[in-house]
Amino acid sequence: MARLSLREFEKVLGDVRQTPVGAGYVQRLEEQYNAYAEDWKGRLRKNYEAASARYSRDASELSEVLPLLRERAAEIRSDLEGGRISFAEAKKQVFETRRDLEGAREQLAKLAREEEQTWALVEAGPGAYQEFLQRRSPAAFRNGFPNFDIPHLNNQIGV
Repeated sequence: MARLSLREFEKVLGDVRQTPVGAGYVQRLEEQYNAYAEDWKGRLRKNYEAASARYSRDASELSEVLPLLRERAAEIRSDLEGGRISFAEAKKQVFETRRDLEGAREQLAKLAREEEQTWALVEAGPGAYQEFLQRRSPAAFRNGFPNFDIPHLNNQIGV
């Protein structure tokens, strides 16, 4: 199958529109593209809502972890002051607790960034999401457009 540049495609499309049969095909193609764009808009919204729910759940779980880690730090201090653990053991446990606390904070910040980026893609519309997907999976696109395969139209216009 030959590949057309955007300019060549627009010229062929203009030529096809001049014929009665071609005008119908072009109209259906435009309708299909508009339906595709609306479908993607709906999918983006659903994806965002699912991601947002996941981010909220993860953030909630992490928020529950933070007080537990603070309690653990208080327990370590109490154990050290009460002589139940050595200074070296307390130092080791404090280091582990601090590492866990910093990890939870980093995870919360990461979730917030991901949610913000996802929302920015949804707000930007299907074109921005298409660019994002194209960067992640270039083989899924041809000439910057989704890789539609419409054989009956391709045969009609001699592609």
